[in-house]
Amino acid sequence: MRKEIKEKLTIFLFILMIVVGLGIILYPLISNQLSKMNYQKVIDNYQNTVHQKKNSQNEQFINEARAYNHALTSTNIVDVFQNPKSESSNEYLSILNINNNGMMGYISIPKIDVRIPIYHGTSSDILQKGVGHLEGSSFPVGGENTHAILSAHRGLPSSRLFTDLDQLEEGDVFYIYILDQVFAYQVNQVLVTEPSETDALRIVDGKDYVTLVTCTPYAINTHRLLVRGERIEYNSDTEAQVAVDKSLSTADIILYVSLFVAIVFIIIAIVALIRYKKKKGKNRQEMPNGNSSITSNDSIVDSGMVSNTIISTNNVNSSTTNININANTSATNNINMNMNTYSNTNVNSSNQNVSLGVKEDLLTNNSSGTMVQPSQNDELKQEEDKKNNNNDNHIDVI
Repeated sequence: MRKEIKEKLTIFLFILMIVVGLGIILYPLISNQLSKMNYQKVIDNYQNTVHQKKNSQNEQFINEARAYNHALTSTNIVDVFQNPKSESSNEYLSILNINNNGMMGYISIPKIDVRIPIYHGTSSDILQKGVGHLEGSSFPVGGENTHAILSAHRGLPSSRLFTDLDQLEEGDVFYIYILDQVFAYQVNQVLVTEPSETDALRIVDGKDYVTLVTCTPYAINTHRLLVRGERIEYNSDTEAQVAVDKSLSTADIILYVSLFVAIVFIIIAIVALIRYKKKKGKNRQEMPNGNSSITSNDSIVDSGMVSNTIISTNNVNSSTTNININANTSATNNINMNMNTYSNTNVNSSNQNVSLGVKEDLLTNNSSGTMVQPSQNDELKQEEDKKNNNNDNHIDVI
């Protein structure tokens, strides 16, 4: 019983391990879809709030952000991934915060099928749930002498965020939605830099820039990928016509290869488990019930069945006993049994042989259903024993 329980427990743990492993592999796919649904829900709530505002109110919020940008005399740039800023000034947080949840707008990158909320600040919590705007850089509301810096993680298990940002090339366009306005930016520079190199993030006179920042290489994160866009005129038709890039990114390749390997492993494990159970069941069926020293040969001869049984020998130090039991049964149901027992005292070791000769002469309705005829060899030996040894005992039973 314990062995069966142990086997069932082993199989259960094996299946559980497969399910957990598969869940770990599929988690990024499932969580990313859930994140996209959540992003869309947050964006819809933001758009509903914007639509409830009057145009004059929205314009006022935009002007406040531009006044903040104009007041920036210098930009204090730090790497947001190595030095995340946990707190922001109240003045900064009050600008473009129409829902009082820190969301100022959202970004759309059609080529990589991304629509993500943009939040104030670059704290760890912000970067886990969306795109963070670096405090001290320009708000992304357009205008000369501005440079907005938007940062997001790459390769989070729960969301893709900027995972596919490396697929953007010069000429691609991304869009920033702030209140009821849309700002289009065309990529004009893609750089890979050290985390400490921030010169490419500074404000340039007369330019209207937005730079998207993330870590690179994928899953190593020793450098920074900077994708800079310069503002162009917004065209809704152009945005709608942008085709999503279907090519696999590095993250996709790693994910799908891992998933393929996991599926192959699971199939091999299931096949091995099935073979093991079949082999074990077959061994149980073929396992003998016990060891026997008796060999039995059955054969059909003419109209009767002859059964010969050979019984293994037993050693005796002082005497040899030979027992012959002969039985003959006919239609009259008479049974003759001859038993002859003798001893031999001059033998150091002995053998005990038991021979049974059976032949069926005629079928009867007796209770045993078996008729026996003595073998010819046994009769000759009995006659010889009678002649050579008068002291032998001869018993006939009728």
